[in-house]
Amino acid sequence: MDPVSTNIPRYEMPEPLAVKPPPADCSECGKPVEPGAFCGGWLPRSVHDECRWRRDERAQRVANAEKAIKEIIPSAYRRMSLADDSMRSHRGNRVALNTLRMWAPGQSIILEGPVGTGKTAALCAFAQDQMRHSFRTVQWYTEAGVVGKLKEHMRSGEVYDPLARLLSSHVLVIDDIGTARPTEWWVEQFADLIDRAYSNERAVVLSTNLSQRQLADHFPYSGERLVS
Repeated sequence: MDPVSTNIPRYEMPEPLAVKPPPADCSECGKPVEPGAFCGGWLPRSVHDECRWRRDERAQRVANAEKAIKEIIPSAYRRMSLADDSMRSHRGNRVALNTLRMWAPGQSIILEGPVGTGKTAALCAFAQDQMRHSFRTVQWYTEAGVVGKLKEHMRSGEVYDPLARLLSSHVLVIDDIGTARPTEWWVEQFADLIDRAYSNERAVVLSTNLSQRQLADHFPYSGERLVS
């Protein structure tokens, strides 16, 4: 019979020391870490167990955040941050960035301004900072993307609440509000979304090319709440 080949990695345990070595500085916290007793001898350790667990947990959270960023942020806007000096090229960028820097968990924000003032770049930088540095969950859509998501649910016939799913993350970001055709169905869906976010203190961060008055007219059921 041929031997079975496996891809299981091999790890050879180091030979334990007969004499207990002095404590070493932990590579994570810098505090002394005692050697570990092993098979009648001693093994030097370079990190506390709790420090290693925290390090590994953070590494996993960073990996999860990077995966989420690749899934939701358009490729042209990845690796952006609110700290980037390159995003402060004109006044519109500075105002948007300063507004988002002052964001507090649960707070909703609308970035208003004409095309080309950096609203989308600011939203993408904000979303990435929340995922990458604060490990908050973010959903990022354009208005057309939200409309498509709701219509996809209607066609699928699946039994779940699509608006609840949109508000299940720490932050819901919707770019270019006011660009989709304001059908009666979408106006009602958007009003329900904003009402639920307001009632449950869920953060919704929006951008729009419309003025406050235009936004209130565009969404008659929820526009006043948005700009109030």
